[in-house]
Amino acid sequence: MEYYLSHTTALQLFRAMRIKGHGLIHHDSPSAGIHTESLTLEIDQIKKEVFSNLGIMLANPIELVVDEKKRAYQSNGIKFHTSSHFAQTSCMELILGKLAIKVASPFELMIEMAQEQTLLETVMLISEFQGRFAIDPSTSELRSNWFEPVFQKADFERYLSSVSGCRGIRNARLASLHSFDNAASPMEVKLALRASLPVSAGGYAIPKVELNKEVRIQQLKSRKLTEKTRAIDLLLSKGDCNADTNRQAAIEYNGAVHELADVSMRDYQRNNELVSAGILEFVIGKAEYDDIIFMDNMFNSIRNQLEMPRRHTSPDRRKMERAKRIKLWSELEKLR
Repeated sequence: MEYYLSHTTALQLFRAMRIKGHGLIHHDSPSAGIHTESLTLEIDQIKKEVFSNLGIMLANPIELVVDEKKRAYQSNGIKFHTSSHFAQTSCMELILGKLAIKVASPFELMIEMAQEQTLLETVMLISEFQGRFAIDPSTSELRSNWFEPVFQKADFERYLSSVSGCRGIRNARLASLHSFDNAASPMEVKLALRASLPVSAGGYAIPKVELNKEVRIQQLKSRKLTEKTRAIDLLLSKGDCNADTNRQAAIEYNGAVHELADVSMRDYQRNNELVSAGILEFVIGKAEYDDIIFMDNMFNSIRNQLEMPRRHTSPDRRKMERAKRIKLWSELEKLR
């Protein structure tokens, strides 16, 4: 039987490999998976090698895509999937010990997961793979260690445009549209979604939101006119103006680490330097993020800073739109 590891099993492997720094060998030519006469024994061996090399126990059921589901047999520990383009699927090869394990490529994995998840869940997952953080597959805890992204949004969109006719592709395209590059945490993605989604979807409709964008600003503590690079959690703009004249605003999300004295001091310095550069910065924590009145007022100020048109709506319309913003906040709170 021909198969490759997929769905949640492949997701566990990719997350473990990012944390461990283990590399993959990419097969540019289509691969039909692995031929084996005893699938159960093969899977057991894979589990042992994964635990020995990556330190994780693959959760049951092990999910895999097979060339012909009718040739698969029932197993409590294995979940079989089929693919309409199995022979054309580009796989990755993971070398663990003496095993060469075929795994769905990251692009294929996103499409597979889009079949199983909600739109927001898929946006969060794509943004994780395009970002600098990883979720530990063993503990589900956040690992934000400035990891290299698995892929860039532009690369994924090119891949999506090259495939068609497979399940999950429509949801994956929509999720990719709303995803973000370079996020350092799930909270940054959630905040960016609230900022960028249209009003009809519960967002504040800021045209352009960039995560951890590096900008050159003047260093205030230096006697000489020296510049330094600052990474801004969220940089917001209208996105349709010349970069030199475009008005911008910034949001800094402060988690628990920002309560440390040395980190807090660096935050003050960064805020003063951004203000000096003409960038209005708002600093918020979880309490402010959860406060719909604060968020509404903050984004009204941001819209004014960006010189966006003022929205004139009826009391009933404003009440309905606020209910949508609360619903979006509630749905995001359910996600990791």
